[in-house]
Amino acid sequence: MGKLHPYPPHPFTRQHTLTVKTNDMMLVIYLSSLIRSVIALHNLINNKMLNKEHEKAEDSKPTTVPTTAGS
Repeated sequence: MGKLHPYPPHPFTRQHTLTVKTNDMMLVIYLSSLIRSVIALHNLINNKMLNKEHEKAEDSKPTTVPTTAGS
């Protein structure tokens, strides 16, 4: 009469639930870390390309040599 469930509870139900929840949290942490790394790498590549463009623009500018007065 005190039995409410048709089957006895599984002995590892609580542990399994905690394991699944922990794995889900670790997956979120791993994915966010991976995404952050990819974005940082993308920004690094963009910065490198921008620096190359600026160097090219500076190299193409004519440089003036200062003259000394009196020579």
